[in-house]
Amino acid sequence: MKNKFKNILITGGAGFIGFSLIKELCKSKFNIFVIDNFSTGYNKKFPKNVHLFKGNCKNFSTFEKLKKYSFDYVVHLAGVSSVEASFDDPVSDANSNIISTLNVLKFVKEKKIKNFIFSSSMCVYGDLNKNVREKDKTIPISYYGISKLTSEEYIKFYSLPHTTKVVLRLFNVYGPGSDKKNTKHGMVGIYLNQINKNNKVVVKGKLNRFRDFIFIDDVVYLIKKCMAIRNKSYNIFNVCTSKKTYVKDLIKKIFEIKNKNPKISVIKSTPGDQKGIYGNNKKIKNFFKIKKNMTSIVVGLKKTV
Repeated sequence: MKNKFKNILITGGAGFIGFSLIKELCKSKFNIFVIDNFSTGYNKKFPKNVHLFKGNCKNFSTFEKLKKYSFDYVVHLAGVSSVEASFDDPVSDANSNIISTLNVLKFVKEKKIKNFIFSSSMCVYGDLNKNVREKDKTIPISYYGISKLTSEEYIKFYSLPHTTKVVLRLFNVYGPGSDKKNTKHGMVGIYLNQINKNNKVVVKGKLNRFRDFIFIDDVVYLIKKCMAIRNKSYNIFNVCTSKKTYVKDLIKKIFEIKNKNPKISVIKSTPGDQKGIYGNNKKIKNFFKIKKNMTSIVVGLKKTV
């Protein structure tokens, strides 16, 4: 007997993470629905079984187009994902992240959707300068971090008795398929694009800053894992490698892989930039009994380059 295809809605499906998730889900039995406003400049050719709805999640009218469908999952990836851009326009950041999330939650409640996954950010922690765990304090230092943390609180508080809520605090996601036009988000992609275009790297902030770089394949793998949770409660996880990588070492590794020696210029850091942060991923690995390590920065960079 043929298995019934399950319906999944992905907001922000034309973005880097969203499109990577779609490519993976197309290998399985899913009817994939996408909401995206294409604000990032993406114009990808979607697989045939993807139903695309152009619109903005900050307007609930966008979801009215989907009322006739039932859904098993919603993965909410839409929103402005840039600390720097959030300082340029805090109102736009709030609309893109907080108001959009409230509209998605309203839709999830109306449709009694079983599984809701939200992409949050390491920025909710602020500048803790350590190996952060989910139970650590959240002290954001940017409008973006505030909007993501506010969204988390709305999700936690919002009454969804039929739904499992999953919040994923994503660290620095990188890999093939990132937006080459984005100059304000995605450190690896920004540096690679600069090297390819100008053979020069402009670093905003000090070279001794550090981050936790998580490869896109691992992010997609963990999202799929979270789609199977059915505990009808609020779950929150770091999505990271638990490895600290300094900016200067990241650039050096890219240079080695590219076999180039570009010039490095260090300029003033952007507002809200975290000096150093990396995550602890024990909670999500223990929850799913994952034994393997996440992709190393060297392996991930080689695949990306």
